[in-house]
Amino acid sequence: MGTFDYSNDPKVRASVNNAFRRLRAALADIDFDEDITINADLIVNGDTIVDGDLHVTGDFTVGGAGPVTRYQTGFCEGGEVSGSSWADGARVTFPEEYPAGVVPKVRIIPNGYPEMRRAFWTGAFDPAIPAVAECIAVDVDETGFDPRGRWVQNSGAFTPVSDNFDAGTVAGVSQNVECDLSVGGAHLDRYTPSLEITLSPGGDPGDVGAGLAAVFGTSFITLRIDYNDGGGWVTGTPFTESVSGYNNDTVVYTLPVLTIAPGLGAGDRLRVFCTDRGVGPLGGQASCDPGATTYSTPSGDSFFASMTPDAANNPSDRLVWEAMQA
Repeated sequence: MGTFDYSNDPKVRASVNNAFRRLRAALADIDFDEDITINADLIVNGDTIVDGDLHVTGDFTVGGAGPVTRYQTGFCEGGEVSGSSWADGARVTFPEEYPAGVVPKVRIIPNGYPEMRRAFWTGAFDPAIPAVAECIAVDVDETGFDPRGRWVQNSGAFTPVSDNFDAGTVAGVSQNVECDLSVGGAHLDRYTPSLEITLSPGGDPGDVGAGLAAVFGTSFITLRIDYNDGGGWVTGTPFTESVSGYNNDTVVYTLPVLTIAPGLGAGDRLRVFCTDRGVGPLGGQASCDPGATTYSTPSGDSFFASMTPDAANNPSDRLVWEAMQA
């Protein structure tokens, strides 16, 4: 549609650059009933800073369905404790399905304070052992999730385990590095991969006296932790690490990522997978070097009591869920 020309004022450049990025991000989530192409470049002193080509297609009606709902909420039901068996709550199906491949963030919240009914524990309740409340969503995908709401006791000690990822750096879309579990069976299905993140924004402070304009840069990498119990990969919720600025300084830090992966044993695998990546205009960095996955295995019995409502045991308890597109 046109070309925008601006001075070398870094504040003007940054403002327009960020506004244009927000416009592109907003339009990318909307489908239109006709093909639309937006062509608007941000040019500073003859240098193209942002290439504005954007093409969107689809079916969009004002007052109609529009883009998928990003935030949804509801109740969990159907937890079960019977004798020595335990089951997660009945699978929750989202009222509005998210786009294919999109794994939303899900939070489960007790509505009030669920009762801890000792008669319905899978093992002998011991008042001397702390009872830990666990409210999480497992096996989340674009269609729904399995709710896990329970009280947990463990009668024994824990053994720490550390399994290294295969050698390799994740620095591009679809690149991944795997970790083979030597034992598996983590307490509460909780594994913590440790990731070394390297980022630099790809910007430049410029030099007004020399006529060199400042350049604002942003670099990012979007990752997820997947797991495989032998039946195929279950995808995790993506998360993004980023850095911005008028410089190209490199930052390196270690990021522990708590991951809930049920049903894993020896020989099963985790992986770090890159879903998106971008660097600043002057060649920033965005990469991940996986280190080790740490977890603890229990040596004693774990005992559970349900939090989610079922007709036989605790029909008065309620768990609320919230889902938000990442």
